[in-house]
Amino acid sequence: MPSAPGPCFSTRESSGHIDGAGNLTSGGTSLTYDPLGRLYQTSSATYGAVQRLYDGQHVVAEYNGAGTMPRRFYWGPGADEPIVQDEGGALDCTGTRFLHGDDLGSIVA
Repeated sequence: MPSAPGPCFSTRESSGHIDGAGNLTSGGTSLTYDPLGRLYQTSSATYGAVQRLYDGQHVVAEYNGAGTMPRRFYWGPGADEPIVQDEGGALDCTGTRFLHGDDLGSIVA
């Protein structure tokens, strides 16, 4: 049976955004927001730093600490309608995932 990672915690900044999360046994993740309140960067000992590039309110790319783009997103015409997640920096579609929503609009596949 897997063991629990330990007691979890989160911290908040004055604007109400969560600015850190983790557990007491393995450390945590720090979260940084841009001036518009969008999640800009996550940073942890396990995954390193991940920065996000936005077009309006949509995340269009993620960059790692080395400055390479491991993930990009393509959006549909709706306000909150991601349709493609592409893994990897090559434009060869080997890591492409087509995202599908259910009747409520939640991404399920």
